[in-house]
Amino acid sequence: QKHELPTFLAKSAAFLFPTRFDIWGLVLVEAMAAGIPCFASPYAGATADLIQEDQTGFVADFTQAKGVAATLNALLDQPNLRIKIGRQAAQYIAENANLSVSAAGFVRALGL
Repeated sequence: QKHELPTFLAKSAAFLFPTRFDIWGLVLVEAMAAGIPCFASPYAGATADLIQEDQTGFVADFTQAKGVAATLNALLDQPNLRIKIGRQAAQYIAENANLSVSAAGFVRALGL
Protein backbone atom coordinates (compact mmCIF):
# COMPACT_ATOMS: atom_id res chain seq x y z
CA GLN A 1 0.00 0.00 0.00
CA LYS A 2 1.08 3.57 -0.65
CA HIS A 3 1.55 4.43 3.03
CA GLU A 4 3.89 1.44 3.46
CA LEU A 5 6.24 2.45 0.64
CA PRO A 6 8.57 4.67 2.73
CA THR A 7 9.10 1.86 5.25
CA PHE A 8 10.05 -0.65 2.56
CA LEU A 9 12.29 1.84 0.75
CA ALA A 10 14.09 2.69 3.99
CA LYS A 11 14.95 -1.00 4.46
CA SER A 12 16.23 -1.45 0.90
CA ALA A 13 19.86 -1.70 -0.17
CA ALA A 14 19.00 -1.45 -3.87
CA PHE A 15 15.96 -1.17 -6.14
CA LEU A 16 15.57 -3.34 -9.23
CA PHE A 17 13.20 -2.15 -11.95
CA PRO A 18 13.10 -4.94 -14.55
CA THR A 19 10.23 -3.64 -16.67
CA ARG A 20 9.97 -4.68 -20.31
CA PHE A 21 7.90 -1.58 -21.09
CA ASP A 22 7.09 1.49 -19.06
CA ILE A 23 6.31 4.88 -20.55
CA TRP A 24 7.93 6.64 -17.59
CA GLY A 25 8.38 4.72 -14.33
CA LEU A 26 7.47 6.91 -11.35
CA VAL A 27 8.58 4.15 -9.01
CA LEU A 28 12.15 4.77 -10.19
CA VAL A 29 11.86 8.44 -9.18
CA GLU A 30 10.49 7.42 -5.78
CA ALA A 31 13.30 4.94 -5.12
CA MET A 32 16.00 7.38 -6.21
CA ALA A 33 14.47 10.16 -4.10
CA ALA A 34 14.66 7.80 -1.13
CA GLY A 35 18.42 7.48 -1.71
CA ILE A 36 18.43 3.94 -3.01
CA PRO A 37 20.80 2.86 -5.78
CA CYS A 38 18.66 1.66 -8.68
CA PHE A 39 19.08 -0.91 -11.41
CA ALA A 40 16.70 0.21 -14.13
CA SER A 41 15.68 -1.47 -17.34
CA PRO A 42 16.54 0.40 -20.53
CA TYR A 43 12.87 -0.11 -21.48
CA ALA A 44 11.63 2.32 -18.83
CA GLY A 45 11.22 5.83 -20.16
CA ALA A 46 12.69 7.33 -17.00
CA THR A 47 15.94 5.38 -17.24
CA ALA A 48 17.49 7.50 -19.99
CA ASP A 49 16.55 10.70 -18.16
CA LEU A 50 17.52 9.72 -14.63
CA ILE A 51 20.19 7.04 -14.56
CA GLN A 52 23.77 8.19 -14.95
CA GLU A 53 25.76 4.96 -15.01
CA ASP A 54 27.72 4.35 -11.78
CA GLN A 55 26.67 7.80 -10.51
CA THR A 56 22.91 7.72 -9.84
CA GLY A 57 22.35 4.03 -10.57
CA PHE A 58 22.77 1.40 -13.25
CA VAL A 59 21.11 0.62 -16.56
CA ALA A 60 20.46 -3.10 -16.30
CA ASP A 61 19.58 -5.53 -19.06
CA PHE A 62 17.67 -8.06 -17.00
CA THR A 63 17.88 -10.61 -19.80
CA GLN A 64 21.54 -10.82 -18.79
CA ALA A 65 20.89 -12.01 -15.25
CA LYS A 66 24.49 -13.00 -14.48
CA GLY A 67 25.77 -9.54 -15.34
CA VAL A 68 23.09 -7.82 -13.28
CA ALA A 69 23.76 -10.16 -10.36
CA ALA A 70 27.50 -9.51 -10.53
CA THR A 71 27.03 -5.74 -10.48
CA LEU A 72 24.46 -5.98 -7.69
CA ASN A 73 26.70 -8.22 -5.60
CA ALA A 74 29.65 -5.87 -6.10
CA LEU A 75 27.51 -2.96 -4.94
CA LEU A 76 26.21 -4.87 -1.92
CA ASP A 77 29.81 -5.72 -0.96
CA GLN A 78 30.72 -2.01 -0.93
CA PRO A 79 28.44 -0.23 1.56
CA ASN A 80 30.23 3.11 1.15
CA LEU A 81 29.75 3.03 -2.62
CA ARG A 82 26.10 2.01 -2.18
CA ILE A 83 25.53 4.98 0.14
CA LYS A 84 27.36 7.35 -2.20
CA ILE A 85 25.33 6.32 -5.26
CA GLY A 86 22.12 6.51 -3.23
CA ARG A 87 22.94 10.04 -2.09
CA GLN A 88 23.83 11.10 -5.62
CA ALA A 89 20.54 9.63 -6.87
CA ALA A 90 18.55 11.53 -4.24
CA GLN A 91 20.39 14.76 -5.04
CA TYR A 92 19.80 14.30 -8.77
CA ILE A 93 16.07 13.84 -8.20
CA ALA A 94 15.91 16.83 -5.84
CA GLU A 95 17.60 19.04 -8.42
CA ASN A 96 16.19 17.70 -11.68
CA ALA A 97 12.87 15.97 -11.07
CA ASN A 98 11.20 18.17 -8.51
CA LEU A 99 7.77 19.73 -8.96
CA SER A 100 9.11 23.11 -10.16
CA VAL A 101 11.38 21.58 -12.80
CA SER A 102 8.63 19.23 -13.95
CA ALA A 103 6.04 22.03 -14.21
CA ALA A 104 8.48 24.22 -16.15
CA GLY A 105 9.01 21.34 -18.60
CA PHE A 106 5.29 21.01 -19.16
CA VAL A 107 4.96 24.76 -19.73
CA ARG A 108 7.80 24.66 -22.29
CA ALA A 109 6.29 21.65 -24.01
CA LEU A 110 2.97 23.47 -24.33
CA GLY A 111 4.70 26.56 -25.69
CA LEU A 112 3.29 28.84 -23.01
